[in-house]
Amino acid sequence: MAQLVGQHCVHCRERFSSEFGARFCARCGCPVHNDCRRTGGGVEQDCAACGAPAAEVARWRPVADASAREEAALHGRRAGMVVWYVTDGWLRRLFKSSRYEDRGWLVADKAGLVFSGRGTVLRMKPTLVEHTDPFLPWPVVAWMAVANMLIMSMVLGGAFKTFTVGDPSTYALLLFLNFLMIATHPLRWVRVRYADESGKDGEANFAVASPLIRLLGGTERLFGQLKAPPG
Repeated sequence: MAQLVGQHCVHCRERFSSEFGARFCARCGCPVHNDCRRTGGGVEQDCAACGAPAAEVARWRPVADASAREEAALHGRRAGMVVWYVTDGWLRRLFKSSRYEDRGWLVADKAGLVFSGRGTVLRMKPTLVEHTDPFLPWPVVAWMAVANMLIMSMVLGGAFKTFTVGDPSTYALLLFLNFLMIATHPLRWVRVRYADESGKDGEANFAVASPLIRLLGGTERLFGQLKAPPG
Protein backbone atom coordinates (compact mmCIF):
# COMPACT_ATOMS: atom_id res chain seq x y z
CA MET A 1 0.00 0.00 0.00
CA ALA A 2 1.35 3.42 -0.98
CA GLN A 3 2.58 5.77 1.76
CA LEU A 4 1.21 9.30 1.82
CA VAL A 5 4.25 10.90 3.44
CA GLY A 6 6.75 11.91 0.77
CA GLN A 7 4.17 12.26 -2.00
CA HIS A 8 3.17 15.57 -3.58
CA CYS A 9 -0.30 17.12 -3.68
CA VAL A 10 -1.68 16.87 -7.22
CA HIS A 11 -2.86 20.49 -7.02
CA CYS A 12 -0.31 22.62 -5.15
CA ARG A 13 2.58 20.15 -5.68
CA GLU A 14 3.66 20.60 -2.04
CA ARG A 15 5.39 17.58 -0.53
CA PHE A 16 3.63 15.88 2.39
CA SER A 17 5.78 15.77 5.50
CA SER A 18 2.98 14.09 7.49
CA GLU A 19 -0.47 12.65 6.94
CA PHE A 20 -2.16 15.49 8.81
CA GLY A 21 -4.49 17.46 6.55
CA ALA A 22 -3.90 15.22 3.55
CA ARG A 23 -5.08 11.90 2.16
CA PHE A 24 -5.37 9.67 -0.86
CA CYS A 25 -8.60 10.42 -2.66
CA ALA A 26 -11.05 7.57 -2.01
CA ARG A 27 -12.30 7.76 -5.59
CA CYS A 28 -9.21 8.13 -7.77
CA GLY A 29 -6.33 7.44 -5.36
CA CYS A 30 -4.51 10.74 -5.96
CA PRO A 31 -2.64 12.34 -3.01
CA VAL A 32 -4.26 15.65 -2.16
CA HIS A 33 -4.47 18.21 0.65
CA ASN A 34 -7.91 18.44 2.22
CA ASP A 35 -7.84 22.19 1.59
CA CYS A 36 -6.82 21.72 -2.04
CA ARG A 37 -9.70 19.46 -3.00
CA ARG A 38 -11.87 20.75 -5.83
CA THR A 39 -15.22 19.03 -6.11
CA GLY A 40 -16.36 18.40 -9.65
CA GLY A 41 -13.74 17.83 -12.32
CA GLY A 42 -13.23 20.38 -15.07
CA VAL A 43 -13.57 17.70 -17.76
CA GLU A 44 -15.18 14.29 -17.74
CA GLN A 45 -11.93 12.47 -17.05
CA ASP A 46 -11.08 14.61 -14.00
CA CYS A 47 -11.91 13.21 -10.57
CA ALA A 48 -15.27 14.54 -9.39
CA ALA A 49 -14.30 13.97 -5.75
CA CYS A 50 -11.00 15.86 -5.53
CA GLY A 51 -10.67 17.57 -8.92
CA ALA A 52 -7.38 15.86 -9.78
CA PRO A 53 -6.33 16.34 -13.44
CA ALA A 54 -6.92 13.47 -15.83
CA ALA A 55 -3.18 12.80 -16.18
CA GLU A 56 -2.79 12.40 -12.42
CA VAL A 57 -5.89 10.20 -12.21
CA ALA A 58 -4.43 7.91 -14.88
CA ARG A 59 -1.10 7.82 -13.06
CA TRP A 60 -2.51 6.98 -9.64
CA ARG A 61 -5.31 4.65 -10.73
CA PRO A 62 -3.15 1.47 -10.66
CA VAL A 63 -1.91 2.41 -7.19
CA ALA A 64 -5.46 3.00 -6.00
CA ASP A 65 -6.61 -0.32 -7.45
CA ALA A 66 -3.77 -2.17 -5.74
CA SER A 67 -4.60 -0.50 -2.42
CA ALA A 68 -8.28 -1.36 -2.88
CA ARG A 69 -7.40 -5.00 -3.47
CA GLU A 70 -5.29 -5.12 -0.29
CA GLU A 71 -7.98 -3.43 1.81
CA ALA A 72 -10.79 -5.54 0.36
CA ALA A 73 -8.82 -8.73 0.91
CA LEU A 74 -8.08 -7.74 4.52
CA HIS A 75 -11.71 -6.94 5.33
CA GLY A 76 -12.95 -9.85 3.28
CA ARG A 77 -10.81 -12.36 5.14
CA ARG A 78 -12.15 -11.01 8.41
CA ALA A 79 -15.70 -11.46 7.11
CA GLY A 80 -14.76 -14.90 5.78
CA MET A 81 -16.76 -14.61 2.56
CA VAL A 82 -15.42 -14.72 -0.99
CA VAL A 83 -17.81 -13.70 -3.76
CA TRP A 84 -18.24 -14.31 -7.48
CA TYR A 85 -18.89 -11.36 -9.77
CA VAL A 86 -20.74 -11.36 -13.09
CA THR A 87 -22.43 -8.78 -15.29
CA ASP A 88 -25.99 -9.05 -16.57
CA GLY A 89 -24.61 -9.78 -20.03
CA TRP A 90 -22.74 -12.78 -18.66
CA LEU A 91 -25.90 -14.10 -17.00
CA ARG A 92 -27.78 -13.92 -20.31
CA ARG A 93 -24.97 -15.55 -22.28
CA LEU A 94 -25.80 -19.03 -23.54
CA PHE A 95 -22.25 -20.41 -23.61
CA LYS A 96 -20.00 -19.85 -20.60
CA SER A 97 -16.52 -21.18 -19.98
CA SER A 98 -16.71 -20.42 -16.24
CA ARG A 99 -19.27 -20.04 -13.49
CA TYR A 100 -18.21 -16.42 -12.92
CA GLU A 101 -16.35 -13.53 -14.56
CA ASP A 102 -14.21 -12.68 -11.56
CA ARG A 103 -13.71 -13.80 -7.98
CA GLY A 104 -12.66 -11.66 -5.03
CA TRP A 105 -13.75 -9.68 -1.98
CA LEU A 106 -16.64 -7.23 -1.58
CA VAL A 107 -16.31 -4.52 1.05
CA ALA A 108 -18.92 -1.99 2.19
CA ASP A 109 -18.03 1.33 3.77
CA LYS A 110 -19.48 4.83 4.08
CA ALA A 111 -18.34 5.68 0.55
CA GLY A 112 -20.21 2.73 -0.95
CA LEU A 113 -19.06 -0.70 -2.13
CA VAL A 114 -15.70 -1.84 -3.44
CA PHE A 115 -15.31 -5.15 -5.24
CA SER A 116 -11.71 -6.23 -5.63
CA GLY A 117 -11.16 -9.25 -7.84
CA ARG A 118 -8.27 -10.81 -9.67
CA GLY A 119 -8.72 -8.54 -12.68
CA THR A 120 -11.52 -6.17 -11.71
CA VAL A 121 -11.85 -3.31 -9.23
CA LEU A 122 -15.32 -1.77 -8.96
CA ARG A 123 -16.15 1.27 -6.84
CA MET A 124 -19.90 1.53 -6.53
CA LYS A 125 -22.41 3.84 -4.94
CA PRO A 126 -25.46 1.54 -4.76
CA THR A 127 -28.86 2.85 -5.83
CA LEU A 128 -30.66 -0.49 -5.51
CA VAL A 129 -29.83 -3.90 -4.06
CA GLU A 130 -32.10 -6.80 -5.04
CA HIS A 131 -32.23 -10.53 -5.73
CA THR A 132 -32.23 -11.92 -9.25
CA ASP A 133 -34.96 -14.36 -10.19
CA PRO A 134 -33.97 -17.99 -9.52
CA PHE A 135 -32.47 -19.66 -12.56
CA LEU A 136 -30.17 -22.52 -13.47
CA PRO A 137 -27.90 -22.21 -16.54
CA TRP A 138 -29.06 -24.50 -19.32
CA PRO A 139 -25.65 -26.25 -19.65
CA VAL A 140 -26.09 -27.42 -16.05
CA VAL A 141 -29.58 -28.71 -16.84
CA ALA A 142 -28.25 -30.44 -19.95
CA TRP A 143 -25.39 -32.03 -18.03
CA MET A 144 -27.79 -33.23 -15.33
CA ALA A 145 -30.02 -34.83 -17.97
CA VAL A 146 -27.05 -36.59 -19.61
CA ALA A 147 -25.72 -37.78 -16.25
CA ASN A 148 -29.12 -39.10 -15.20
CA MET A 149 -29.58 -40.98 -18.49
CA LEU A 150 -26.09 -42.43 -18.23
CA ILE A 151 -26.61 -43.65 -14.67
CA MET A 152 -30.03 -45.09 -15.43
CA SER A 153 -28.71 -46.89 -18.52
CA MET A 154 -25.99 -48.44 -16.36
CA VAL A 155 -28.59 -49.44 -13.76
CA LEU A 156 -30.82 -51.02 -16.44
CA GLY A 157 -27.78 -52.77 -17.90
CA GLY A 158 -26.95 -54.34 -14.56
CA ALA A 159 -23.68 -52.48 -14.06
CA PHE A 160 -24.34 -52.20 -10.31
CA LYS A 161 -25.07 -54.98 -7.88
CA THR A 162 -26.37 -52.69 -5.17
CA PHE A 163 -28.35 -50.17 -7.22
CA THR A 164 -31.19 -51.72 -9.22
CA VAL A 165 -34.39 -50.44 -10.78
CA GLY A 166 -36.46 -51.74 -7.87
CA ASP A 167 -34.14 -50.44 -5.16
CA PRO A 168 -35.26 -47.08 -3.64
CA SER A 169 -31.63 -46.24 -2.83
CA THR A 170 -30.98 -45.91 -6.59
CA TYR A 171 -33.34 -42.97 -6.83
CA ALA A 172 -32.05 -41.52 -3.57
CA LEU A 173 -28.58 -41.57 -5.13
CA LEU A 174 -29.87 -39.80 -8.24
CA LEU A 175 -31.54 -37.12 -6.14
CA PHE A 176 -28.36 -36.62 -4.13
CA LEU A 177 -26.19 -36.30 -7.25
CA ASN A 178 -28.62 -33.83 -8.79
CA PHE A 179 -28.62 -31.85 -5.57
CA LEU A 180 -24.83 -31.65 -5.64
CA MET A 181 -24.82 -30.44 -9.24
CA ILE A 182 -27.39 -27.76 -8.46
CA ALA A 183 -25.61 -26.70 -5.26
CA THR A 184 -22.40 -25.87 -7.12
CA HIS A 185 -24.23 -23.11 -9.03
CA PRO A 186 -25.96 -20.11 -7.41
CA LEU A 187 -29.69 -20.20 -8.07
CA ARG A 188 -30.02 -16.55 -7.09
CA TRP A 189 -27.55 -13.68 -7.30
CA VAL A 190 -27.52 -10.37 -5.46
CA ARG A 191 -27.85 -7.62 -8.07
CA VAL A 192 -26.43 -4.19 -7.28
CA ARG A 193 -27.50 -1.24 -9.39
CA TYR A 194 -25.00 1.55 -8.83
CA ALA A 195 -23.41 4.78 -9.95
CA ASP A 196 -19.71 4.48 -10.70
CA GLU A 197 -16.97 7.01 -10.08
CA SER A 198 -17.95 9.08 -13.09
CA GLY A 199 -21.65 9.01 -12.18
CA LYS A 200 -22.59 6.49 -14.86
CA ASP A 201 -25.14 3.80 -14.02
CA GLY A 202 -24.10 0.16 -13.91
CA GLU A 203 -25.19 -3.26 -12.71
CA ALA A 204 -23.19 -5.99 -11.03
CA ASN A 205 -24.24 -9.38 -9.69
CA PHE A 206 -22.60 -11.13 -6.77
CA ALA A 207 -22.90 -14.61 -5.26
CA VAL A 208 -21.18 -16.31 -2.37
CA ALA A 209 -18.41 -18.46 -3.84
CA SER A 210 -18.60 -21.34 -1.36
CA PRO A 211 -21.43 -23.83 -2.06
CA LEU A 212 -21.50 -24.81 1.62
CA ILE A 213 -21.88 -21.21 2.79
CA ARG A 214 -24.61 -20.67 0.18
CA LEU A 215 -26.48 -23.70 1.52
CA LEU A 216 -26.17 -22.28 5.04
CA GLY A 217 -27.81 -18.99 4.08
CA GLY A 218 -24.78 -17.14 2.72
CA THR A 219 -26.73 -15.48 -0.10
CA GLU A 220 -29.24 -13.98 2.34
CA ARG A 221 -26.43 -12.79 4.60
CA LEU A 222 -24.69 -11.19 1.65
CA PHE A 223 -27.94 -9.53 0.60
CA GLY A 224 -28.46 -8.22 4.13
CA GLN A 225 -24.92 -6.85 4.36
CA LEU A 226 -25.24 -5.00 1.06
CA LYS A 227 -28.77 -3.82 1.76
CA ALA A 228 -28.02 -2.45 5.22
CA PRO A 229 -26.54 1.06 5.41
CA PRO A 230 -22.87 1.04 6.50
CA GLY A 231 -22.26 1.78 10.15
